[in-house]
Amino acid sequence: FGEADHQRLHQAMVRASERGVFLTHTNSETPFVKDLFEGQFNVHRLATRRDINLQSSIRKSWDLVVTNYESEASSQASLFDSVAQ
Repeated sequence: FGEADHQRLHQAMVRASERGVFLTHTNSETPFVKDLFEGQFNVHRLATRRDINLQSSIRKSWDLVVTNYESEASSQASLFDSVAQ
């Protein structure tokens, strides 16, 4: 999924949002994706874990949650917060 694909997705999300569709999209956090969606959409960071990495110390990573509606989630949510409760 390259930059052109992300740009097409962004354009499709803008059109859908203009029609009143509620959107939620997740993606790995990269500067390109963050810059593309920030400003027109709500962008929140979500702590994630990539178990595929052999080194446990670097399995943590961040995803972006992109929505066109306000949510009660903080700007930095953890996937594991709700599991611990």
